[in-house]
Amino acid sequence: MKLGLGFTLLILLVVGSGSGWNWLLIYALVMTFVAVTGLVQLNFRTQQRPALEVEVKRSHLPATLLTELVTAAPCPIMVHTTGGEVLAVSQSWVRLSGYGPSDIPTIDHWLKQTSGQRQSVPDSRAIPGGEYSIRTKTGERRIWEFSSAPLGELIDHRPLILTLAQDITERKQAEISLRQQIETLTQANRLKEDFLTIVSHELRTPLNSILGWATLLRSRQFEAEKVTQALEIIERNARAQTQLINDLLDIASLLRGKIRLHLSPLNLASLLEASVSTMRPTAEAKQLQIYSHIPSDNVMVLGDLERLQQVIWNLLSNAIKFTPPGGWVEIILSVVASAPASAGSDEQPGGYVQIQIQDTGRGISPEFLPYIFERFRQADSSITRSNGGLGLGLAIVRQLLELHQGSIAADSAGEDQGSTFTIRLPLLETVSTGEEASEPPTGNTSTAFPLAGYTILVVDDEVDNLEVVRTILTQQGSTVLIARSAAAALEQMTQSRPDLLISDIGMPEADGYELIRQVRSLPDKRDSQIPAIALTAYVREEDRQRALAAGFQQHLAKPVDTTELSRMATRLLQTHRPLEGWETVPSSCHPNSQN
Repeated sequence: MKLGLGFTLLILLVVGSGSGWNWLLIYALVMTFVAVTGLVQLNFRTQQRPALEVEVKRSHLPATLLTELVTAAPCPIMVHTTGGEVLAVSQSWVRLSGYGPSDIPTIDHWLKQTSGQRQSVPDSRAIPGGEYSIRTKTGERRIWEFSSAPLGELIDHRPLILTLAQDITERKQAEISLRQQIETLTQANRLKEDFLTIVSHELRTPLNSILGWATLLRSRQFEAEKVTQALEIIERNARAQTQLINDLLDIASLLRGKIRLHLSPLNLASLLEASVSTMRPTAEAKQLQIYSHIPSDNVMVLGDLERLQQVIWNLLSNAIKFTPPGGWVEIILSVVASAPASAGSDEQPGGYVQIQIQDTGRGISPEFLPYIFERFRQADSSITRSNGGLGLGLAIVRQLLELHQGSIAADSAGEDQGSTFTIRLPLLETVSTGEEASEPPTGNTSTAFPLAGYTILVVDDEVDNLEVVRTILTQQGSTVLIARSAAAALEQMTQSRPDLLISDIGMPEADGYELIRQVRSLPDKRDSQIPAIALTAYVREEDRQRALAAGFQQHLAKPVDTTELSRMATRLLQTHRPLEGWETVPSSCHPNSQN
């Protein structure tokens, strides 16, 4: 085989593998290849000369010409015989691997140094091409890609092999990173698809019961007992759907950092007692026992009453949902004293409050336990799962507790062996002066008609919503005025002068924000200072803040809760300071009674 063919291949390999190199250097290398090719061919043509001349050329060619050529190559190049003798390596090879000619006299030595293995290279072939992990002289692991080609023969007829190497470590790392990202995205897409499927199922299922029973009640005559049952089913499914929507909104707000806590000293014992009382009928309906161990003394924490109540309700409802009939749920409240916090310790210096919720339910498998507080994670996301939900409740619970500087942990011996959830919150030993402890809501006020004698203006562009709110308020004893637009509401304001304004936000032409701004700018203070509640389907924290900033005193989310609406309206009317010249009078002689 002629040497010119081998050098031509070398040129192609170098140029093809080094598009980013200095082209002037490549040009000089190509010219050197051409010159060397000619000299070597000349040498072949003169092989019949006297033996002395042949010996001179045999001894000087590798040392002077080929060595210089290889040494200057801008990429890792090795020239060796098929027997494994290394004749020359490029400076680039030495720089990248750390091994010079003296370190690797043979291919065997190279393999031993870089892979820890001694291998013999057959005389009949070159080093197999491909990707190999090598260890540099400094101990660093790199990935090199090798390719070899015959270069020709020495004067003594020993075949030459040119081996070209390329360090592809960064490329391989990028490929691994890309594969990992693809796997992560694939997993995320799978979770998203599962989640969307579950959301669709969970939202449609209660709608089926609501619409089904609503249709039946309209088309048929049922006994009073059946009507009561149907209404209970409708209400239960409507509340379930509302909870699903609230969970979605809560997790979105938490992800954006938009949840703001309204902190105040509160008695955790009272909150737990109220939560147990609320959940007990549900547990008894499922033939479950609820045991509570709550001290009678005040157990004070600094927290958001609504959000901590949400945490407890979520955990209790989960315990009831996943516990079969005949089982029990237990809630234990205790105060744990702790030593002063030290480095590496998360103990609270003043101690902490511990809440444990235990059940004899389905339990948690060891495989799923580490992921139980992750978003959109469910132990069973198949279509055959026996329990509903979006897999968001526990993720919300954890994040709400973390916002309170608290924590939650889950423990279970395995499936069908129950579970225990442990909450820890910093103990508030001293209540700040001037702040009263918040108490959980207990329902309606003691008065049978807490809104009797008051006139309330309700504004909403949806007739069905108007009718629902009007009926609720009328049953509480109030006189209700209605308006379907901001303009109509302002006209009612100046004519009737109601005691309370309840307005929707999303309305055509002028929304609720614009309405309350116009109300607050009315010239007559009796009109401009009216207490107002935003009753709206815009329920994010930023929506609440915007409503309060616009001029509303309270923000209430749709769908409307009868008890909460009555409680909020009553509290606002009772705490709103009457304007100068007004008097609080009996309903029979209320200033607005003539309207």
